[in-house]
Amino acid sequence: MPAPTPAPRGALHDGVRFPATFAFNDWKPIDVDTQAMFDLIADVQRCAGPIRIVGHTDERGGDIVNDRVAIARAGEIRRLFEQQGLDRHRMEIGSAGAARPADGVDELPDRDARALNRRVTVQCD
Repeated sequence: MPAPTPAPRGALHDGVRFPATFAFNDWKPIDVDTQAMFDLIADVQRCAGPIRIVGHTDERGGDIVNDRVAIARAGEIRRLFEQQGLDRHRMEIGSAGAARPADGVDELPDRDARALNRRVTVQCD
């Protein structure tokens, strides 16, 4: 499954998906859309407010494991942003675990829905 692309520019206030997929129980992004990532980084760099990076998981696994994986995913994206010059002190990481499924997953087969739920979202106020 190719990496989902982030929401259109200007949508950072509502939160956008980091343009990558994640394997089950892993925090390293795969299938990263490099151009979309650099576009997202450019948008984030123009943002004056704090940057919130939130990891999400699918529903498999317990809450404790899902929370750890989600935090690790958010931390990995923060690390990638830091490598591109974003100030670490502007970025907060968090976990939604499996509590906030992605929009539209109800109509998808379970495997595809789980893949879409394994994600990181980026928000800037």
